[in-house]
Amino acid sequence: MSVFAIHVGNLHVRSAFHGSPDLPTVAEDSGEPQRFLAPSIVTIDSGGAQFGYSALMCAEAARPDTTVWRYRRAGLAAREVGAVDWNGRGLSAEAFTAYALGKLDSDARIWAPIPPDMALVVPDETTPATRLRLASLVVETTGRPLTIVAESDALMRLVEPTGDGDFLVVSIDDDATRVRLLRQSGGSCTVLAGEVAPDLGLEALRLEWLQRWNAEAASSSLSAFGTGDNYEFEGIWQDVWDCLNDDPRAKPKMPTWPLLRRSTLNALTVPRTALLAELNQRWRNTAALADRLLTASGKAANGLAGLIVVADRALARIVAGAVGSALAIAEGKRLQLSADAYACGGAAQAALAGAGRFEISEAPHGVGVIGMAKDGSGTTVRALIEKGAALPATAAFSVMANRDAQRMLVLTLETVGSDSALSYRFQFGPMLGVGMLRVNMHVQWGRANRIVVTATDSESGLELKCVDAVELVAGKALAGASHLKTLLGS
Repeated sequence: MSVFAIHVGNLHVRSAFHGSPDLPTVAEDSGEPQRFLAPSIVTIDSGGAQFGYSALMCAEAARPDTTVWRYRRAGLAAREVGAVDWNGRGLSAEAFTAYALGKLDSDARIWAPIPPDMALVVPDETTPATRLRLASLVVETTGRPLTIVAESDALMRLVEPTGDGDFLVVSIDDDATRVRLLRQSGGSCTVLAGEVAPDLGLEALRLEWLQRWNAEAASSSLSAFGTGDNYEFEGIWQDVWDCLNDDPRAKPKMPTWPLLRRSTLNALTVPRTALLAELNQRWRNTAALADRLLTASGKAANGLAGLIVVADRALARIVAGAVGSALAIAEGKRLQLSADAYACGGAAQAALAGAGRFEISEAPHGVGVIGMAKDGSGTTVRALIEKGAALPATAAFSVMANRDAQRMLVLTLETVGSDSALSYRFQFGPMLGVGMLRVNMHVQWGRANRIVVTATDSESGLELKCVDAVELVAGKALAGASHLKTLLGS
């Protein structure tokens, strides 16, 4: 069984294959051959969508109608709209994840005679409701089964041979440094406690380097890299880390990058020693963060089964040494994993567990239709399916439409008994004929948490075409599966 898994961060989408010797280990960026770390960026305009390095190139020469869409981990649970495309669709972190998986999976099929199963590694704090929405969106977009794996479960799959016990995990992520205390027992993993340091993420470091190099170039009357959505800077950023990650015993040298500005060839050289010293200084307090977490949890460092550091190799060496020495953790208990460990572990876990079933048995909230009050004084919400109703559930009602005034019928379903400002909008048509028409509506809510509405012309008995179905959060229309299919096909 072969599996393709991704783990999405604020800077990059990391991927991994598992199970088949005929497949590569990671997915190559289709816009930049020999690059295996796709930037977490999508650009969209009326001509279509671009992902990764291709999107960075488009962002630099953006058209007036171009939308730049970046993933934000913090927006995953809150369903925040990070951007709005030319079609008025809100682009959320959920939609970005589904798009990235669909895009990389379609590229991966070049290497796979049989399409691998898909897996998605998500933050530990991802709620069951968010997982269900993600699974529904991915499956409907790609038509493929999916396995969702939590970060800690993916990580512990790689260290399972070390046995059960409590592990201290220090993860240098794109958006923050996370310190977690995990308990591995009988093949299951539990997060006991955690600390987050947002100022110690790679995204903050990248911004500092970008600003510094821009300032140094400006002092020499040169233009450097502009904003962070820069194709040239992204390549140098990855090259720098490749150099830093080399084994220090090999005495690697930091190469020089040519910068062509106004027909003048300039050189950019960043001393390796200076950068390593900067990383040491920046992450020097990680040991204190870990010690505070252990103290608050009532755990002793000498009772840990191991220390796990997840980061680029250069940074993992620094943090593992600093934390291990400060907490007196034996070197034999220190494990350093590369930044793609979550994707690799997620693929391995998915291969073992198989595709998941993401279903609910009861309606998490009610849904109703907006209509006129009986006394004609205003609008009211008529409940169709009550909160807690067994799924699948159905409801039927009819509406009157004036074909002389409009040819399209728009129906909005509101949530009932929910704190979230969630609603569903459906558009049907065109309606043929003249005068008033009774349209019979049928609502079906399935176990996959998908609401489907059909409309039937009472005169002809024919079903009206549903030309648009969209979910709205706080009145903003979100990009759904049909919209993502269009973007993936562009």
